[in-house]
Amino acid sequence: MITSKISVIIPAHNSEKFIEKTISSVLLQTFSNIEVIIVDDGSTDKTQYIVEGIQKKDERVKYFFQQNSGGPASPKNIGFKQSTGDYIAYLDHDDEWIPSKLEKQLALFNAHSNIGLVSCNAYIYENEKMTRIHHLSKRNNSIQGVLADSLSYFFSNSSMLIPRYVIKDVGDRDEELSVLEDLDIVIRILTKGYKIDFISEPLIKYNLGDYNLSKDFNRVAQDYKVFLSKYRHLLRKYPKAYSIRLESLATAQVLSGNLEKAKKNLIKSINNNVRIKNIAKFILSLIGQRAFIFLFKISKNLK
Repeated sequence: MITSKISVIIPAHNSEKFIEKTISSVLLQTFSNIEVIIVDDGSTDKTQYIVEGIQKKDERVKYFFQQNSGGPASPKNIGFKQSTGDYIAYLDHDDEWIPSKLEKQLALFNAHSNIGLVSCNAYIYENEKMTRIHHLSKRNNSIQGVLADSLSYFFSNSSMLIPRYVIKDVGDRDEELSVLEDLDIVIRILTKGYKIDFISEPLIKYNLGDYNLSKDFNRVAQDYKVFLSKYRHLLRKYPKAYSIRLESLATAQVLSGNLEKAKKNLIKSINNNVRIKNIAKFILSLIGQRAFIFLFKISKNLK
């Protein structure tokens, strides 16, 4: 019997605080026919030293270094080119897996046909404490659903397991995108006619990180503009989804200080689909950035 092989790709950048635990959670998987590919995206801390120490103990770990690319898509593309697995899993440098994660996801692929991606529920961690469980709530092949609410369908990069042939079919990660490159790859999987599915139990530990407003929201806003341009033909078919994505763009614009642009996009959001949330954000944008940020902190609508 031929056993499938899984390649686990971990993009890393200045990851000394997390990388040992992250890699260990992969090496402790109950499915052991794996290779672990760490693509170091220009770290200047002890990331390389830590990974090389792990390599000496487990030959399944491979390490590649490149100059900083400025985003997560490039190291994922490099990792895929270096991989040899029949399935590809991605893991963010600060997240961890439950030991049965890969085994249970692979079993779902073996039980059903035409699945292009399997995800799972997640334990949510803030400041190294588990605060809640994120439950995926839908199980169907819905482009509209993913465009409107990606968190209900695949959740995060660290939850994904994808067959190699599917990635070859849909192509490389879009290096123009940063925060939305995982959403982009899921939409491309769906538009090729594949299904997405999930394991209805938490199999990853997802780290929200430290909450702060020092993130580069100009970059986030640029990401949304690229995404909206790329998928405008799809979004116009689904007014609610288009409204939600316009609202997300406007949120990033307010937080980066572009209030006038944000107001225009919130009006567009309301025109496409009237919701309490986009109306409330429009009113707050009229009051000013401080009021908007206050609500933003309360909702913790960062990731």
